[in-house]
Amino acid sequence: MVQTIAQQCPLAGGQAVYIARNLLRLVNDSIEYFDDAVCLQMGIFRMGKYNELLRTGISIVPNPAKNLVTIRVLNSVSGLCKISIGDALGKIQMRTKLDCKENTKTIDVSQLSNGIYTIKVQTDVNSIEEKLIILK
Repeated sequence: MVQTIAQQCPLAGGQAVYIARNLLRLVNDSIEYFDDAVCLQMGIFRMGKYNELLRTGISIVPNPAKNLVTIRVLNSVSGLCKISIGDALGKIQMRTKLDCKENTKTIDVSQLSNGIYTIKVQTDVNSIEEKLIILK
């Protein structure tokens, strides 16, 4: 019963959804809730969160990549962006920098082996992470 309430859209179910989630978190703290998908099924589109993601995200093209990958910072941050590519174990494989006003950086990833990597872009304001798949 509590799990059914916790899986509802919080914009429709209100405070009861958050209370149910907190109760379930006491038993299992690894449960994830996909509010955007659940709310969208009910016809509720959370435009505010969508706009926030557009302002603070990064784009990785192509993904999966083979030799070159282009990283585009989707926000208008000034200053220096630090880009790091880490493997599945968290070990940093590459580091580079980007003037955030340029917004775009092409990186040669041909020396990376097949696998899933995390691209992390750090600015003075925040840190953004996305997955990159290398497939040759």
